[in-house]
Amino acid sequence: MNRPLSEEFLPEAEELLEHMEADLQELGRGGQPPERVADRLNALFRSAHSLKGMAGMAGLTEITQLSHELEELMDHLRMGRLSLDGALSDLIGDGIALLRRLVAAVAHPESSIAPVDLAGYTSLVKQSLAKPTREEGVSLEALGIPPALTVALTTYEEHRLRENLRLGRTLYAIRLRFGLDNFDQELGRVSSRVQEIGELITTVPRMTASDESDAAGGTDSGTIGFDLIVGSDRPLADVTERAGPSALKTTLLCSGPSSHTAVRTAQPGDAAPSVAPHAEPVASLRSLSDTVRVEIRHLDHLLNVMGELVLQKSVLHQLAKEFLERDGSTGLAGGLLKTVQIIEHRLSELQEGLVEARMVPLTQLFDRLVRAAGKLSRELGKEVDLRMSGEETRLDKTMVEAIADPLLHLIRNAMDHGLETPMERQAAGKPAAGQITLRAKPQGNGVVIEIADDGRGIDLARVRETAVRKGLADPAKSYDEASLISFLFQPGFSTSEQVSEVSGRGVGLDVVAKNIAAFNGLVDVATQPGKGTTFTITLPITLVIVRALVVQVGADLFAVPLSSVTETLLIGPTHIRTIDGAEAMELRNRTLPLLRLAEHFACAPLSSNPDELYVVVVGLAENRLGLVVDAIEGQQEIVIKSVGELLKGMTAGIAGATELGNRRMILVLDIPALLDEAARLAMPSGR
Repeated sequence: MNRPLSEEFLPEAEELLEHMEADLQELGRGGQPPERVADRLNALFRSAHSLKGMAGMAGLTEITQLSHELEELMDHLRMGRLSLDGALSDLIGDGIALLRRLVAAVAHPESSIAPVDLAGYTSLVKQSLAKPTREEGVSLEALGIPPALTVALTTYEEHRLRENLRLGRTLYAIRLRFGLDNFDQELGRVSSRVQEIGELITTVPRMTASDESDAAGGTDSGTIGFDLIVGSDRPLADVTERAGPSALKTTLLCSGPSSHTAVRTAQPGDAAPSVAPHAEPVASLRSLSDTVRVEIRHLDHLLNVMGELVLQKSVLHQLAKEFLERDGSTGLAGGLLKTVQIIEHRLSELQEGLVEARMVPLTQLFDRLVRAAGKLSRELGKEVDLRMSGEETRLDKTMVEAIADPLLHLIRNAMDHGLETPMERQAAGKPAAGQITLRAKPQGNGVVIEIADDGRGIDLARVRETAVRKGLADPAKSYDEASLISFLFQPGFSTSEQVSEVSGRGVGLDVVAKNIAAFNGLVDVATQPGKGTTFTITLPITLVIVRALVVQVGADLFAVPLSSVTETLLIGPTHIRTIDGAEAMELRNRTLPLLRLAEHFACAPLSSNPDELYVVVVGLAENRLGLVVDAIEGQQEIVIKSVGELLKGMTAGIAGATELGNRRMILVLDIPALLDEAARLAMPSGR
């Protein structure tokens, strides 16, 4: 049975969009040599053209039309009819973003994705294309280019040839000959060497060798020839040296008017490169890529199967221990334990491999964020120096897509609220350009992402005033810094008095909290007045098979996802105090609310007046909570299973169930739900 065309279309479209975003980001960095800029512009054109063709075959009219508009825009840019500036870069970026929305609508037809104003974008593109274009100038023949060469050039290659002359470069023709057994590798090596000192404008295959009579003597039917046309500001000797021993000869064709190389126009007797029709040389039929695309749903299924194997491994391990205790380390018990240990090791390797298959580098996401920040800086009139590091860090693809909007919210807030205007910064003795740093790094079984700015910092006094006005805070109560910062993550909370396209609409950090909490992530905020703010997001690498802390509450056991645990404490009853009717404790100058799980789940405690209490400190987003338990049993890998529709919602704070190695089923805690419950209890009276 054939797969739906949209399923074939989606992975290819996503890959093309990622290439387009990366190419546009590289163009925005500036300082690129002309040939590199030309390559990126041409790559953008090819991607838009490919996407248009694919969408047309799939019958996706809007994507076809929008791709065509981008293709037209990129064609004018690569042909030199338009110059790339900030406005055009934004227009291209907006087009790519609109394409992403249209592709997302194909992938998720049931979702409510905002419609695309295709007519409005088309109008903007046509306005840009209507701008005056640069004149090409005199004909190539008048510049001394042999007519036999000009007829072989495509329109784009002719433009690149003129552009090299305009830049004052010299044009060279390099004649090459290779053996048929390895010509593709050798041609690639020569091309790479030549591109280090100039631009390779075109490669023309020589299908016959009848006109070759060189110093090496005669021709060879077992060879194939090529002519490379190169633009460079290096002298003839350098170009010849780069071409290497495969070059039969290197000919200077002509020079641009401002070249520093000795100028010599082509003479009538000069050998011109042979002009064969453009045809791809016959190469190996083997694929050039070792990559196999696998849909996420297939990897999800494999990981679920892997999770079941992990559960059975735990059962085997428990059985082996019981045999060992009964029969000793000799005989079948010892052999079984060894086998279980080998299986455990191999399952761990398999698990790591499956998790790795789902992981992608953050490069594409970071590039998109940098482009969005560049556009936003122009809208706000603020100079911004956005720096990246650790973009090669890998994370589960599902998480990468889910955290894109939260990270964009944080960067928007940093630019709008955090960074001062250039005049304010200079008055404060800071550089006019504000600095935002986007960092990522692996840490243990997770990934840490930081967004830091060197702006004015968070005005905590203003946060308190807003929280009191919205009824979130008690005006008679004092709050520490962490408690005040936690108000920022409440839905609808905003200190901005003016609504703009950037911020002030009461959305932002609550979206960040919800998206990060959905992946059992943590958000820490550090701020210093006048020096800036840093948001630190910690995410687990995967959620399918998780490590959990098994705790005892009365006669029952519960599993706490370890990614939500920040630390464990052993305290005495005297450490607990009551604030507004709720239990809390002091932890490093911060008030930590406490929740007794025995009371919450109506479990009978082991002791009515224990001398020592265990506290498991958990957190999601910026919120922290201390769970009071009777004992900590240890860590274990678990697979969370649904408790079923009948039990859903009956007990707040239960995310599912899992099976331990001894085949005992225990409940898994829902940390976001417990944090919400603790926050509700801590609300001022009347809320």
